[in-house]
Amino acid sequence: MGKDARLVVAERIIEIMEREQTLIWQKPWNGGVAPANMVTGHKYSGVNKFFLGFAAKIRGYELPLFASFKQIQKLQGTVRRGERSFPCCFWKKAMFDKQRGKFVSDREAERIENAIDRAKDSGNLARLEELNKRYGTVMVFRYYNVFNIDQVTWPAGVREKIVDKFICNANEGFRPKEDIEAVLRGFKMAPAVQIIKGADEACYYPDIHVINLPSPKQFSSDDDFYKVWAHEAVHSTGHEYILNRDLSRKDEKCSFEELIAEIGAAMISSEFRLEPKVDDEKNSAAYVKSWLRYLKNDKTMVLKAAQKACKAVDWILDTSHKNENVQPVAQ
Repeated sequence: MGKDARLVVAERIIEIMEREQTLIWQKPWNGGVAPANMVTGHKYSGVNKFFLGFAAKIRGYELPLFASFKQIQKLQGTVRRGERSFPCCFWKKAMFDKQRGKFVSDREAERIENAIDRAKDSGNLARLEELNKRYGTVMVFRYYNVFNIDQVTWPAGVREKIVDKFICNANEGFRPKEDIEAVLRGFKMAPAVQIIKGADEACYYPDIHVINLPSPKQFSSDDDFYKVWAHEAVHSTGHEYILNRDLSRKDEKCSFEELIAEIGAAMISSEFRLEPKVDDEKNSAAYVKSWLRYLKNDKTMVLKAAQKACKAVDWILDTSHKNENVQPVAQ
């Protein structure tokens, strides 16, 4: 496909944006494992959901899955030396002995509650009054310590079994496409690619020149996976040692770069005749439109981004320089 033909892709995106009143971008993969106990499957809520999800993100853990030390031991896991735990908080009903001025044990509280129930059932009001006068229940704040799944050394296969319980795979029959994969892995100075099961983000990290992608099985289709990979590959061409675009996270710069990446991905998608399950043209238009608002909805920016995208696609499709370390994608 020549450069002029590629620019038709950008013009088509503009046409769809002008024609369609409502464009909503659809994420083409299932992801987003909610913070949960990796053993029981219980999903954390409230402050625990926020805190443990945030802790997993800032510590760089792949998934927000946690468990107590004893739970991990039961699965034959070993918390690595030096790892620090995270508090998991909860409210608990506790019984207070007013006469002794202290809380009673759970076992004793159960015995007292049974005694209260018997007094109610038998109509023994004097005994009921005595027990209610001496004992009262209050809600108390407690916590226990948990560790993330990535803080643990697991026996072979155990981690994978845990993770598989939390991932919704939409594309179990994934089949690698050798032609486009060879290009995305093999272009000059192509970044390393990490496939992360259960990930909810696809992203390129310029500081370490690495692309992270969710598992191919999480995507709506094989072609959706490769189009998202192409999007991140276009981002990678902005590296200072390749085409040297501004990859800063400032609103305007970031927005323009996102236009370049999505238009470039649409060009590569057309080049390899990909047919994503999520409506390709409309979804690209919706994605571009969502970022265009940071550029004052100036549609001329789409054509300017398309010019940059053409250079990025030329770099990726240039077969004169190949990356020697090409590895098949992990599923």
